[in-house]
Amino acid sequence: SDVEFEFTLSQKPLSLTINALSMLAVNRAVFYKEAATCLARRAANPPVESSNLTKPAAFAITSQLRASCLTLLRNALSVTTNGSAILHAALCKYDMTIQA
Repeated sequence: SDVEFEFTLSQKPLSLTINALSMLAVNRAVFYKEAATCLARRAANPPVESSNLTKPAAFAITSQLRASCLTLLRNALSVTTNGSAILHAALCKYDMTIQA
């Protein structure tokens, strides 16, 4: 079964995780689709303001998720690994269809 956990992280660990997934996707083609899927799913359900995350921090994380998805979508691996559809869908949620 698919078990998901929601962790309450602050801005710095979330930012580092997004960067790590982006680097993994670009540098290891084997993990491209999984990393792109993970980022796209997180972008579709971005973090909200909480006790560990202020409103500006949540906005910054959401912006970073969008930028990472757009960067991965523009990579040639998105087409060869069939990861482009989920990235495109995540960006369309933010009215970024033209950029995608």
